[in-house]
Amino acid sequence: MSEFNRLSNHLLTDTFNISIPPLAIEKPEFKARIARDIKLALYVRSSLPLSAWTFSGDDRTFELLCSCVNGTFIGSLYHPPRPAYTVQSLLNYIEQCVVELNRDYPSSNIVLAGEFNLLPESALVDRTGFDQLVQQPTRGVNTLDLVFVSRPMYDVTRVVDSVVKSDHKAVIVYNDQRVATCNKRK
Repeated sequence: MSEFNRLSNHLLTDTFNISIPPLAIEKPEFKARIARDIKLALYVRSSLPLSAWTFSGDDRTFELLCSCVNGTFIGSLYHPPRPAYTVQSLLNYIEQCVVELNRDYPSSNIVLAGEFNLLPESALVDRTGFDQLVQQPTRGVNTLDLVFVSRPMYDVTRVVDSVVKSDHKAVIVYNDQRVATCNKRK
């Protein structure tokens, strides 16, 4: 089971009618961090510590929800097909967030996941040095939903049919912790 799940704008507005406080809430199995004004959510296994992280130059123009889960910083991003801002300004903002995180938490991992639409993947990789993990289409023939990581953290990336009503596939990244067993018969 995944340690955390990200819900994007289209899932929250089209699929769910929810009324949740704006920060962390407790559920039997999951905690949630919701940014009501940008319609993003991050659900985390309740046994893991979850806290908000806010960039010192926070700008609500961008639909980016930042959280810290068990020492890993997670940015959930929704970049609409026709944004009210320039692509360059979003790239600058993401780069500044990463610089601040690396300065303040140099040994932490960073994950940036979300719906990137027409944001140039190569420009984000050039600016952050992150690796992009998704190599299959997530909506029709397009790869819109991406996961970027600051260093190798996951050894499996899967694109699967979503369990909720969506025209996007779900992206799952995780470590395969199965231990190879040896047959010791002689």
